[in-house]
Amino acid sequence: MHRQNKLSVTRWEANDGGCTVYLGKRASEKFARIYNKHSESNDEKWLGCVRYELELKGDSARIVARDLASGCEVLPAIAGYLLEFLKNRGLSITLPAISAKSIDLRRPRSDLMTKLQWLANSVRPSVQQLVGAGEIQTVLAALGLDHVVHH
Repeated sequence: MHRQNKLSVTRWEANDGGCTVYLGKRASEKFARIYNKHSESNDEKWLGCVRYELELKGDSARIVARDLASGCEVLPAIAGYLLEFLKNRGLSITLPAISAKSIDLRRPRSDLMTKLQWLANSVRPSVQQLVGAGEIQTVLAALGLDHVVHH
């Protein structure tokens, strides 16, 4: 395959021994970073770890988001996108076995306090503005609470 534009590869080295490789340009639809997680964090739990980050924008992000929302196994899918991106740039890596049990990406089940907090943070400002504009009945109707007696 012949490409009109050369792929951008940038290597950045820090004086503390850290090194980051960037594949693509920051403004590109697909952009990756590869770096030594231990050097970046100074946390011993990351000793010997390399972090791969793939940043997607535009159509690429929409396609991947749609695929992930379709119910596929998230970790293997993400690993697959990363490996394909790297392969298309001439890099071949082997990732450790990925188990869906290794990381639980599901949101915790919402409880009453979480719902109330969401209402206070996300809904209250809009409701206050609408009530201040004299739209209390419209707000109650929108919430399905128009049958509630207001004193």
